[in-house]
Amino acid sequence: MLMNRPIQDRDARTHAVEARLREAEQTRRPWWRDAERRDADAEQRDGTSRGRDDDADARDAAAERRDTDAAIREQAAVDLTTTAHARLDAQDAADTDLTAAHAESVAALGRTFDQLRAVPGMPTEVLDSAQVVLEGHLARAYLALDAIGAERREVRDDLRDVAQHLGADTIDRLAAMQDRALAAGDRHAARNDREYARTDRQMAAVDRVDP
Repeated sequence: MLMNRPIQDRDARTHAVEARLREAEQTRRPWWRDAERRDADAEQRDGTSRGRDDDADARDAAAERRDTDAAIREQAAVDLTTTAHARLDAQDAADTDLTAAHAESVAALGRTFDQLRAVPGMPTEVLDSAQVVLEGHLARAYLALDAIGAERREVRDDLRDVAQHLGADTIDRLAAMQDRALAAGDRHAARNDREYARTDRQMAAVDRVDP
C-alpha cells in the first residue's frame, strides 16, 4: 500500500491540474476567445491567399504556354507562306515559258500540217501521221499545263493551312489574355485576403491588450 501511494498522489495531482485547465477554459474571458478566433481567421485567410497565389501562378504558366504555342504557329505560318510564294513565283515563270513554247509548237505544227496538205498527191497516210504527231504535241503541252494546275492546287492548300494556323494562333492569344486576366484577379483577391488577415491580427492584438 505504501508503494502505491506516490502513484496515487501523482494521479491526483494530474487530475487536479486537468480540472483547473478545464475550469480556466470554461471561465476564459470572451475577449480572449475573440482574439483566438481572429487569429484563426487570419490563418485561414493567409491559407486562402496562398492558394490564390498558386492559382495565379498556374494561370500565368498556362498563358506562357499558349503564347509559346502561338509563336510556333506564327513561325509555321510564315514558313508556309514563304514556301507558297516561292512556288507561285516558280510556277509563273514556268507557265510563261510553257505558254510561249506551246504557242510556238502549235504554230509550227500547224504550218507543217498545212504544207503537207498543200502538196499535190500527198498520201492520206502521211497526213494522218502528221495529224497524230500534232495531237501528240498538243497532248503533251496540255499535260504540262495540267501539272502546273495541280501544283497550284497544292499551293492553295498551303495557303488554307496558313489561314488555319493563323486562326489557331488568334485563339491561343485570346486564351492567354484571358488566363492573364484571371491570374490578375486571383492576385488581387490574394492581396485582399492578406489585408483582411492583417486586420484580424491587429484586432486580436487590441482585444488582448484592451479587453
